[in-house]
Amino acid sequence: MATVATERIHQASDLNARYRQILDEAKREGLARLRDSDGTSIVIQPERELQRWARTEYILGVARSFLPIEAAVAEERLPKGIELGAWGWLSVLDSSDLHEFVDELRGALSEALGSLDDVQLKDVLAAWHETALVLGDELSREVLLGQSDEADFAEVGRPEA
Repeated sequence: MATVATERIHQASDLNARYRQILDEAKREGLARLRDSDGTSIVIQPERELQRWARTEYILGVARSFLPIEAAVAEERLPKGIELGAWGWLSVLDSSDLHEFVDELRGALSEALGSLDDVQLKDVLAAWHETALVLGDELSREVLLGQSDEADFAEVGRPEA
């Protein structure tokens, strides 16, 4: 991963004479720095580095949102609205589901932070979001959790062709 503290700083005028060398440096080292005539520092970097930064920001954002929820669950209480933030959909989960969510997301976060790969993290959040949407619907919740009895079902005949 590139570091912003690269020693070589090119002048804007260097682009005319040595643009290929500057681009090769950016590919090889992860970035190349230019200083414009007004003193503005400009960084040229391969898109993969920008994507890595975007993934890192996403992972850190998930971690920031996760911490208050994890703390509430560790204290054996349901998170409050402000702790849920953008994850208000978690409010339909019971204590057992919240514990499972925290355990699963903690593992996905650990993996994502170590690898800077956010795919599994996104998958876990999407699956739990879908679970919360289904559990938020009263009829779906009853069917999924087995809260029905014989009277809820009826015999049906074979369809006629």
